[in-house]
Amino acid sequence: MDYNDIRPYHELISENERLESMIHIYQEEIDINIKKIDELKAEITFLREQLEYKTLGPPIYSQEHDNED
Repeated sequence: MDYNDIRPYHELISENERLESMIHIYQEEIDINIKKIDELKAEITFLREQLEYKTLGPPIYSQEHDNED
């Protein structure tokens, strides 16, 4: 290692602060995307239920409940 490769302390500190702020920004983006993924999963579940109702009719347990009345 050559002495010309060594960076001054204040440059290292500023680089570290810049990288830490990037981590914070990316963590916020990750949290937003996780929330969107959860919402999309719930929507997919709902739409699959709707598709099942359209193709097969209501679930069997609800048909049994109607027959008991």
